[in-house]
Amino acid sequence: MEIFNSWIALALLGPLFWTLSDFIDKLVIDAHTKGIFDFLFSFSLTSWLCLLLLILWFGIPSFSSHGAIAIGLGFATTTSFYFYARGLQYTDTSLAILTFKLVPILAILFAWLFFSATIELRELLAASIVLGGAGYLFLNIEGGRLKISKGLSWILLAVAMWAVIFVLADHILKSIPFSEYMVFDTLGASLVTLPLLLMPNARREIHAGIRSATPAKYGWFFLNTFSDFLAQVCLKKAFSLAPTVGIVSVVTQIQSIYGILTGILLTLLFPRVISEDISPRNLLRKLTGTLIIVFGIYIALIK
Repeated sequence: MEIFNSWIALALLGPLFWTLSDFIDKLVIDAHTKGIFDFLFSFSLTSWLCLLLLILWFGIPSFSSHGAIAIGLGFATTTSFYFYARGLQYTDTSLAILTFKLVPILAILFAWLFFSATIELRELLAASIVLGGAGYLFLNIEGGRLKISKGLSWILLAVAMWAVIFVLADHILKSIPFSEYMVFDTLGASLVTLPLLLMPNARREIHAGIRSATPAKYGWFFLNTFSDFLAQVCLKKAFSLAPTVGIVSVVTQIQSIYGILTGILLTLLFPRVISEDISPRNLLRKLTGTLIIVFGIYIALIK
């Protein structure tokens, strides 16, 4: 397929699948799980289906040290959803999506930290602009003091983990084929089921979730996992085709627009299922903050 050979098309398509997955996350956390451990277990459990599809398509790759790192990155990605899910309990999905715009700048900083990549003056300027836009979006003044919501604090922890994962994934993809990476990465995501079953609190919550489960729950989780899986495939393939991980990160900022438009549409059509603040003032704030952040990212990555 021609689209699978175009990193730009893949970088535009991946965020669309992620946006769908993000709103399903909010739905299943609020209505179809007993808690975050149940959410992680169900997500990881359905990852085994994606792993089976990958093995049927690509075969079983030979194990290597790079494969072991890819397994670790897949495990870390699913683990990071704990922080993300905690944040979604208190935050609009479209606002949570806007926090993802910090990933490119953090990726630049982590690439410098881990691989001694050079940071130029324009990148420092860009970081200041991005952080300014983030502050405009995520900080509020209450009683004369700056305050960040509890939900966004959790999501920002997940965002920092994703930035590290992106940098390491880009590095590993220079050493092993994309197909091998995806098999090992998905295996790592699937393995999260095992330690969850060893944790007493998580095990009780998972058992309660299984006892009360309906077909709709696992249907939503399969759609959620498959959407996230398609997004991961698109983005990791884009990383392997594009000149740099940074330029892919710029294109994926379209997810901000996807998130705002999807939030408006779902709130208007299904207000009892998804209810976001779509007041003109709030939408203008989101759009303004997004433009500031995207401008900063653009400055960071122009040559």
